[in-house]
Amino acid sequence: MILKSFSLIRVKPGTEKKVVKKILKIPEALEAHLIAGEFDYVVVLGIEEAVTSDPWGQLTRVLTDNLRTISGILETQTVIPTSSKIKEDHLFDLFKLARGFIFIDAKPGREATVIYELFQMEEVREVHLIPGKHDVLTVVEVKRTVLPPRYPDQIQKIVVDKIGKLDGVINTETIIPNSFNYKESKP
Repeated sequence: MILKSFSLIRVKPGTEKKVVKKILKIPEALEAHLIAGEFDYVVVLGIEEAVTSDPWGQLTRVLTDNLRTISGILETQTVIPTSSKIKEDHLFDLFKLARGFIFIDAKPGREATVIYELFQMEEVREVHLIPGKHDVLTVVEVKRTVLPPRYPDQIQKIVVDKIGKLDGVINTETIIPNSFNYKESKP
């Protein structure tokens, strides 16, 4: 199993391409997605738990020693899930898919039920229980197409018609990347 972290990163304007190249050179960097808004990227790091006796500590070291020291990064906000459910297979070829990251606030005591119901949805690839402002981080996958419905509309429909209607979900905050960078293999 892979322990993942999800970092929202703000970079110095004009350094986006340089920064993402440096991020993807980090062996533990699995994905870097360009987003719009307060932050510029969502970066997913991963540590194979079986390879180290302290995956949380190693992931924290990668964040502090490698990611946060990259020239051009101004700010990071990182969550490391306390537990995760991940479907290893993908709906589509990795380079033809689009991802959406949905932060979910759950009713107190309903987190486990929400996680279970989310994981049953075909488009949901990952569900993470996270500490902090939100309770759950869900990753959805859809196919990138040039014809309508385009991936932002597909992700929005999943959030509105499925995730938002789950009993136990109070609120959602969705991040839909503008571009996607994946590595072909896991660490």
